[in-house]
Amino acid sequence: MSFNPEDHTGGLCGLANFGATCYLNSLLQALFSNNYLLDFILNGKYNLNDKNKDIHLLKEIKELMEIVWKQNCIIAPKKFVHTFSQMEKMDLNEQNDPDEFYEKIMNYLYEETCELIENCEDNEWNKYFKNKHSYINEQFYGQYKSDITCLECNHSSLTYNPYISLKLELVSSSIINCLKSHLSWENDITYTCEKCKCENKAKKRFTILKVPNVFVVTLKRYTNFGQKKDTVIEYPLLFEIDNVKLELYAIISHMGNHVYCGHYTSYVKNMKNSEWYHIDDNNIEKIDIDSIDKSDVYMLFYKKIM
Repeated sequence: MSFNPEDHTGGLCGLANFGATCYLNSLLQALFSNNYLLDFILNGKYNLNDKNKDIHLLKEIKELMEIVWKQNCIIAPKKFVHTFSQMEKMDLNEQNDPDEFYEKIMNYLYEETCELIENCEDNEWNKYFKNKHSYINEQFYGQYKSDITCLECNHSSLTYNPYISLKLELVSSSIINCLKSHLSWENDITYTCEKCKCENKAKKRFTILKVPNVFVVTLKRYTNFGQKKDTVIEYPLLFEIDNVKLELYAIISHMGNHVYCGHYTSYVKNMKNSEWYHIDDNNIEKIDIDSIDKSDVYMLFYKKIM
């Protein structure tokens, strides 16, 4: 049975900030509003592959999800932060990048639930994951192909990699145009051809081969020195990639001028009433999604329309 928000009385909870955990709070709000993850975790559709291990991130997230969907309240996710800090061997009560920690969370959930699948098809996807698969990598990971073509001998070098969030350069004020640019040919790249050894006469292109059911876009708002680019970005609430229809359900915004300072908050589309809410740690406010500051938008979370 799939997760049904109407069967629960909660779904809209604030999270206490322990000093600098706004980046984690914003991420958790995106996870609490994702029906794919809720169905997987709350309905117990997984097997922990190392049950004897002392700590599991999945158990900590499940405990929070159960509280969130039981009643609307304010939660102090202290145990989650403590456990996650132990696993990462670092103090998480410091400002961090939510994109980086989204990937960490998904990787932990994959590692804790993956199982070896015998007789897998011999393809790049299965090779990368070494035939170990989970609901997590099947639903939350996409795959792209990188094609570097030598302009001297026309030799192509192909590599295949998964992605959890697609990182887009801010080359336009439109996410769709940023995505088109990301998938177009880039000329005059620094490259030595593996066949003819010619240097720097090559072009490169990314192609999306697999669109995950949870499609996350991260905007490259920060320079190499961590300074923020305040580009106003337009984004669709609904759009389609390769016949996969996607709906926006959460946004993480960053207020500040540097990646490691400022403040992260989230905007989530409530699964029960389809209204949008701005969640700033323990503060929750219903908002018009068109009214938000689009120069602060950092991560956008889309999910496949069932």
